Amino acid sequence: MVIPQQLGVGVRGGVELVAVGLKIEYTNAVAKNVVEVFAQEDVENAHNEYDRDKAQEAIIAAAHKNPRLIKLAIAHESISKGHNPIYMRSSRNVSGFTHICNSERGGGQGNALTGLIFVLTIDSALKDTEAQFPGVKVKAIHDDITLFGPPELIFGDANSMCSLKIDLNSRGLK
Repeated sequence: MVIPQQLGVGVRGGVELVAVGLKIEYTNAVAKNVVEVFAQEDVENAHNEYDRDKAQEAIIAAAHKNPRLIKLAIAHESISKGHNPIYMRSSRNVSGFTHICNSERGGGQGNALTGLIFVLTIDSALKDTEAQFPGVKVKAIHDDITLFGPPELIFGDANSMCSLKIDLNSRGLK
């Protein structure tokens, strides 16, 4: 469902596919004497920062396409309203941890569903970027996103990198 842009969840050898795929893209560009660039984006604190309501909207939209995801939408709704505690290791407390705050964004520490929820949360942003900028390819391993294409489409006045950042920002991500 999240492929071909995302290769970090449910895709065996996804990291290798990105590395080899980008090498092939580079080799093709050199062979054709075409100037293209790779631009990488690492979403800041991604799994802890996404907007839970936007994530729920993304899961529901995905569930309309794939009814197997209805259970994920229900699970996310049930866990997303809780403000689970966030701790930091500390030698000052007998437990070895200090409570910092309660989580109101993202998937919460230790939540096994966070990886799946995150990729669904950003999926339309990645697909929209490719659709709006023909000639730009987007590949992601969770929050590590690579754009590949002509420099003017990646960094120009109306560029794919800026468009992607705005879209991700609307989901609570930097």
